[in-house]
Amino acid sequence: MDLGITQFRRHVKAAQRAVTPSREPTFSLNNYDDKLLPLLYHTPRNKVKQKDVPMIVKNSLAMPITTVTSMKVRPGEPNFVYWYFVSSYFPLISACLGPLANMISIISLVQHWRIEKATGKEVSDEPGLIVLNSMSLVFGILANISLLMNFSGTIKYLITQVVSIICFLGAVVVLMVDIIITNRDFIGQDPKYSRSEGFWFAVFTTFYYFCCAVTLLVNFLGYKLNKYPATFNLDTKQRTLMIYTICFAIWSVFGSVVMAHMIDDLTYGSSLYYCIVSFLTIGLGDILPKTPGAKVMVLILSLIGVLIMGLIVAMIRQVVMTSGGPTIFWNHIERDREKLLAKLKREHTPLTADQAFHKMRVIRRRAHVHQLNVSLASTIIIFMVFWLIGATVFHFCEGWSYFNGVYFCFLCLITIGYGDYAPKTPLGRVFFVSWAVAAVPLMTILISNVGDKLFGLANHLSFMVSKALFRDDDEDDYHKRRRQSEEVSDDIEREVNIEEDEEDYELSSTGKDVGSNHKDDFSAFINGSPLDYSLHQPDHQQTIQLQQVRQKITTKMLNQKETYENILSFLNQLKPLISDSVENPLKRYSHSEWSELLDSLNKEDVIIKHPDGTETVIAPITVNAEYNYFWLSERSPLRLPLKEPNYLIMKVFFKIEKDLNDLIDAEVEDMEQLRSVMSNSSVQNVEMLNRTHHEKKGHL
Repeated sequence: MDLGITQFRRHVKAAQRAVTPSREPTFSLNNYDDKLLPLLYHTPRNKVKQKDVPMIVKNSLAMPITTVTSMKVRPGEPNFVYWYFVSSYFPLISACLGPLANMISIISLVQHWRIEKATGKEVSDEPGLIVLNSMSLVFGILANISLLMNFSGTIKYLITQVVSIICFLGAVVVLMVDIIITNRDFIGQDPKYSRSEGFWFAVFTTFYYFCCAVTLLVNFLGYKLNKYPATFNLDTKQRTLMIYTICFAIWSVFGSVVMAHMIDDLTYGSSLYYCIVSFLTIGLGDILPKTPGAKVMVLILSLIGVLIMGLIVAMIRQVVMTSGGPTIFWNHIERDREKLLAKLKREHTPLTADQAFHKMRVIRRRAHVHQLNVSLASTIIIFMVFWLIGATVFHFCEGWSYFNGVYFCFLCLITIGYGDYAPKTPLGRVFFVSWAVAAVPLMTILISNVGDKLFGLANHLSFMVSKALFRDDDEDDYHKRRRQSEEVSDDIEREVNIEEDEEDYELSSTGKDVGSNHKDDFSAFINGSPLDYSLHQPDHQQTIQLQQVRQKITTKMLNQKETYENILSFLNQLKPLISDSVENPLKRYSHSEWSELLDSLNKEDVIIKHPDGTETVIAPITVNAEYNYFWLSERSPLRLPLKEPNYLIMKVFFKIEKDLNDLIDAEVEDMEQLRSVMSNSSVQNVEMLNRTHHEKKGHL
C-alpha cells in the first residue's frame, strides 16, 4: 500500500515537472552583449557583481529591457517591429478578447435566440442547439483557463498555447454550426421569427473566438520560426492584464443577471448593455432603475465596474507608452545609424568627434519626430475608424441619418451621452456593447497621450513666454536654488583644492604629513635616513633591499593618492548628475560634457566574459580623437533609448566602486606582505640570537 502511494506521488511530481516551465533567469544579455555594450564597456563584468548588471541596464534605459532582450530578432534588423508586436501585443489582444467573448457567450446562452414577430416575445430554443451553445461556452472557458495558465507561467507555453488554439477553434466551429442552423428560421418569405440579442451575441462571440485563435496561432508561428523563445514577451505587470479583464467580464455578467431581475421587462442582453453604459460612464438614460433596491445595486455595480475599467485602461496605457514607443524609437535609431555609418565608410568621409556627435543627435531627433508623427497619425486613424464605422453601423441598424450616427458616436467616445439618441434594436445594442468596450478605453488612452504632449508643449511655451516677458526680473525660485547649489558646490571644491595644495606644500617642504610627528621613523625610512632597523647595521645587500622596498612603498602611496583624487573628482561629478536625474530626467548633455566624463572613466582594458567561456577584450578609446566614428559606432551610448542622467550616474557610481575595491585589494595585499615580512624577520632575529648565544658559549 505504502509502495503504491509512493509511486503515485512520484508519478505526480514527474507530471508536474513535465508541464511546469523551467525557472530560467528572467534577465539575460546572451544575445545582446554587443547591443548593450555601451552600458558596460568601462565596467568589467568580471569585476562588477553579476547581480548589478540588470540594475545598470534597467535604470539606464527608458524602456522595459527584458521585453527586447528575450527576442532573437534585434532592434535595427528587418521585421523587428512586426515580430515585437506579435510577441508582446498579440497575447494582450487575446487576453482582452477572450474574457469578453466568454462574457457575451454566457448572455447568448441564457437568452433565447428567437423572437416571435406576432407577439414580440422570445421563443425557447431547440434542446440540441442549447447543447451546442453550451459546448461552445465550455470550449471557450477551457481556452481562457489555458491562456491564463500561460500568462501566469504555471504551465509550459507549448502545452497551453496548443490547448488554447484548439479550444478556441473548436468553440468557433460548434457555435458556427449552431448559428447556421438557427439562422434558417430568419430567412425566406415572411419568416415567423426575428433575431434576438442572444443570437447576435453568439455571432459576435464566434468572431472574437476566431480572432483569439488567429492571434495565438501567429504568436506560436513566431516561436516556431525562432523569433523569440517559448513564452509571452510580457513583464509581470503586463501579465496581470488578463486577470483584470476576467474580473471585468465576471462583474459584467453578475451585474447583468442582477439588473435583469431588478428592472422590469429587461432582457439579459439589454441588461448587459445597461451595465456597459454605466461602467463606461456614458449614461444614455434610455434604461432607468425605478425601485430603491435597483438604484442601490446600480451604485455598487457602477462604482466597482468603473474601478476595474480604470485598471484595464491604466495597464494598456502603460504597455503602449513604456514599452512600444521606446522600442520603436530604438529600432529607428539603429536602422538610420547603420545606414549612415555604412555610407560614411563607403565614401571614406572623415568626421571629427564633434561632427559625429552632432549627426547622432540628428538621428535621434529625427527618430523622435518620426515616432511622434506615427503616434499622432495612429491616434487620428483609430479615432476616425471607431467614429465613422460606428456611425455607419448605427445608421443601418437604428435607421438614423448618418449625421446623427456621427453625432451619437462622437458623444459616446468622449463619454458625454446626452440620451437624445440611444440604440433600441437587438443588433444595435449588441454592437454597442462590443464597440463601446473597445472604443471608449482606447479613446481614453489616446486622449491621455495627446494631453501629455499638449501639457509638455504648454509648459515649454509658458517657459518661453516667461523668459521673454520677465527677462530682466529676478530668476524664479527653482533657478535660484539651482544656481546657489552650484555655487556652494564650487566653493566646497575650491576649499578642498586649497587644502590639498597646502598639504602638498607641507609634504614637499618638510617631508611629513600635517599632525604626523609620530611617523618620523617612517618618513626617515622613505627618505633613506640611516636608521637602525635590526640588531646590526645593514650590509650593502640589505641597503639595496631597503631602497627597493622604499621605492615600492613610495610608488604605491602616489598611486593611492591619485586614486583618492579620482574618487573625489567622480563624487563631485555625481552631484549635478543626481540633481538632473531628479529634476530633469530627460536632459540631454552636450558633446563636451559627454566626452569629458567618458574619457575620465575609460582608461583601461575591459574583459567581458561570455557564457560560452570566451572573452572579449575591449581596448580603451579616445572619445575626442581627431577623426573617429565613436558616436556612430556600436560603442556609442546614444544609439540606445537612454535616460542620460541615470546612465551617467551608473557609470560614475560603478567606477567609484571599482576604484574602492582596487584600494581594498591593495590594502589586503599589503597586509599579507607585511605579515610575511614580519614572520621572516622574527625567524631571522631568533636565528641571530641563537647564533650569538652559541658564539658566547664557545668563547667560554
